[in-house]
Amino acid sequence: MKTNSATNAQIAASDAKLSTWLTANAGSGKTKVLIDRVARLLLDGVQPEQILCLTYTKAAAAEMKNRLFDRLGKWAMLADKELNFSLLEMGVHTQLGTEELKKARTLFARAIEAPGGLKIQTIHAFCASLLRKFPLEAGISPQFRELDERGQRELYLKVLELISKDKLTQESFEHFLKIANASNWEEIILKIVSKRRVFSKNKSRVEIFEAFNLNSNVSIDDDISAHFEQNTLNLVRKISDCLKKSLSKADQKTAQELTEIASINLASIQLLEKIFLYGKSAKSPFTAKLGKFSTKEMRSSFLVHFMDDIDDFMVRLEHFRNRRLSYQAAEASLSIHKFAETFLSVYKAQKHIKSLLDFDDLIDITVNLLTTAEVADWVLYRLDGGIDHILVDEAQDTSPSQWRVIETLAQELTSGQGARSSKPRTIFVVGDQKQSIYSFQGADPAQLDRVRDSFSAKLEGADKNLQVASLDYSFRSSKTILSLVDKIFGNTNKDSFGWGRNHLAFKADLPGRIDLWPIIPKKMNPNLLKWEEPLELISDANHFISLARLIAEEIKRMIDQRVQIPEQKDIQQKPTFRPVRAGDFLILVQRRSEIFHEIIRACKDVDLPIAGADRLRLAGELAIKDICNFLSFIDNADDDFSLAAVLKSPLFGWNEKQLFDLAHSREDMTLWQAMRKNPKKFSNELNVLEDLRSVADFLRPYELIERILILHKGRSLLIGRLGKEAEEGIDTLLSQAMNYEISEIPSLTGFLSWISDENIEIKRQFDSSMNQIRVMTIHGAKGLEAPIVILPETNDFKDDLSDEILFTDNIALKKFSSTERCSKTTEIYNSQKQQNAEERDRLLYVALTRSEVWLIVAAAGNVSDFGNSWYKKIEKGLVDLNAVSEKFLNGEGLCHKHVDWC
Repeated sequence: MKTNSATNAQIAASDAKLSTWLTANAGSGKTKVLIDRVARLLLDGVQPEQILCLTYTKAAAAEMKNRLFDRLGKWAMLADKELNFSLLEMGVHTQLGTEELKKARTLFARAIEAPGGLKIQTIHAFCASLLRKFPLEAGISPQFRELDERGQRELYLKVLELISKDKLTQESFEHFLKIANASNWEEIILKIVSKRRVFSKNKSRVEIFEAFNLNSNVSIDDDISAHFEQNTLNLVRKISDCLKKSLSKADQKTAQELTEIASINLASIQLLEKIFLYGKSAKSPFTAKLGKFSTKEMRSSFLVHFMDDIDDFMVRLEHFRNRRLSYQAAEASLSIHKFAETFLSVYKAQKHIKSLLDFDDLIDITVNLLTTAEVADWVLYRLDGGIDHILVDEAQDTSPSQWRVIETLAQELTSGQGARSSKPRTIFVVGDQKQSIYSFQGADPAQLDRVRDSFSAKLEGADKNLQVASLDYSFRSSKTILSLVDKIFGNTNKDSFGWGRNHLAFKADLPGRIDLWPIIPKKMNPNLLKWEEPLELISDANHFISLARLIAEEIKRMIDQRVQIPEQKDIQQKPTFRPVRAGDFLILVQRRSEIFHEIIRACKDVDLPIAGADRLRLAGELAIKDICNFLSFIDNADDDFSLAAVLKSPLFGWNEKQLFDLAHSREDMTLWQAMRKNPKKFSNELNVLEDLRSVADFLRPYELIERILILHKGRSLLIGRLGKEAEEGIDTLLSQAMNYEISEIPSLTGFLSWISDENIEIKRQFDSSMNQIRVMTIHGAKGLEAPIVILPETNDFKDDLSDEILFTDNIALKKFSSTERCSKTTEIYNSQKQQNAEERDRLLYVALTRSEVWLIVAAAGNVSDFGNSWYKKIEKGLVDLNAVSEKFLNGEGLCHKHVDWC
């Protein structure tokens, strides 16, 4: 078998006898290496239950399991020669004998039948399974349940209600009202819960004020008195008297404002800042107007004898402004801490009462279980008897607390001691700092170097080595795509971005292409000038709508004209070309904003097969609305609105005239009474409605929905009218009905109230084999790939932080507006902005490297020449690659393509 440097690197990394730290570029085949390594461990006689493979998502765990079982299943069916060749490709260079090959064929059955199954799971799933084995040692109920997003939100509301009603905690609730409002309360609580370690030790007023270099025993009024002597008020009055003599209207206004100041206090200090300091739009905002106060004539006449005193006063005012803002920030921080401490305490108590654990609890309790002296040795001994090899996938997305779990589990493996110290025991970690894009879930790419060095030192102390390797070849993207990636990121900060060496294309001969469409300029919404139109109504002239339609038209043209794209299934063969199809397109956005929904709508308008949104909001699905309206009528026959909606839905297919005739002639009756009065005319409808009402009292919600869908053909009627997309909504509603019946006492009224929450969102998994266009966020596309990737959202990005609360390791601060931040808040804010900017670069890297052969970049709205937009970064990279001008549907752009692109 011929080998090359790319496959050799994979084989070396999958060596099951060595502990390995692997850095893997995008598309370099890390999942294959993981599967190869697990397969080689099994081949070496390691029991399936002695292997623990931790992944980041359930989807990744499922994919890995499926691919591994597929590999082992094929081995079971191969003849000796073919099986030996398959093992050789994986790195087993010794020809196996008949008996060894028989063992290889049994690995599939061994993996399937392993006690507890093959442990390929997320770290949260592993922690949950561990806690179910040792609930008493962990100090939790053996019957604990895991909180989902919906349950967590309901619990937040319950805790807030308890805090607001209890006299002992009402003060904390008042603190909450100071920092939250109706639109951001949930975001604030989510942040507080996710950053609970910051609040693990109650902060006193003294500690919080000290963080801002303030003395908590000194009030701001006392501080003002200390900084501004009594003669300050006299100076203000003298300035006022002088300004009254000025011919300038501005001076006259200032004189009037100064005259109204009766004392130097907080309110007057804020007014004096507006008068004597530059504003926020100045070159040096909020600094003293040294030598520039009032007009030149006034400075050289009436104010001439006071200018030194005025300048000195303005300098003191400038310096004190930061102290004033620090007092404001300290009070806000105190409110956050006081509320958080109370909220987290009640939240913990409610979880304990209901035997609930959230995701962070799973991690924290597991860490505590593995490190508490009284039980840790016993638990580790039991685990030590079950885990010999740990594999960690997507290491760059692992949070510090999750690393603590992994490091604790790996203690015996890295020390060479334990229940079976004579056996080879390894740890394998694979990740890529360049792809760390989940900081909002606690991921910290800076941990990678620390953990690698820690493992290396521990293994070295046990006379072992940590193999540090990298996978540089991309098996996914063409050389053209990778050359752009290298141009954009080659000069980035290596520490923050994780850049090592340039990318290498495994399929070096595979043609590639990059198109940069011209920018669609921002257009003002004409509805803003029409008083009769709602402001939220988007005009057809909107730039995002224009771009969405352009994308849909271009995709349709490419499919209709059978535009050719290259593919190379075998490295030994030359690339071939085939017609493009809908499933080749992956459209990636940064967030689910206007452009996201407009693209889906535009594709549907031209009858393109599209998978829809990657998140399903139950409240927005028409099929779900129709079924819920049906259930509402069954629950309450007097509900005319629900009955009218059901009759007009695909379930009955009435038109406007039929509904009008029924409603108009009913007099004082309800719609239901009017229908029952004329049974011959409405016999079909009455048969269905009466059947469902007759069984509603003793059927569970799930059974009622199934009766609508199957017995009364609701599923086929809804899908026939709304399309195949409705099927997923229907199935989701059924699964939600099952979830409701597990967590609540089933009742139709209760289910309708439970399902009415507009915030319920379901993540959808797309299959590229469905031959549909996929539109999704870049975060959702992590791990996916497509021949053609379109990036429509590369315009200027508002880099202001959306978080209302900022965090350090030991304190929480309110963000405040840019004009109200003290120096400490500004420092933390700027640091967080820099981290976000670095993560946005990594997000761009992930987006670019999803493309196999064709990348299309577009933008609508503002794209400034000096901004830091993705569009400008990509444009600069293309210019450096000597891209040429190309005419597209909306004008001249840039194009860079392989010479063999047809």
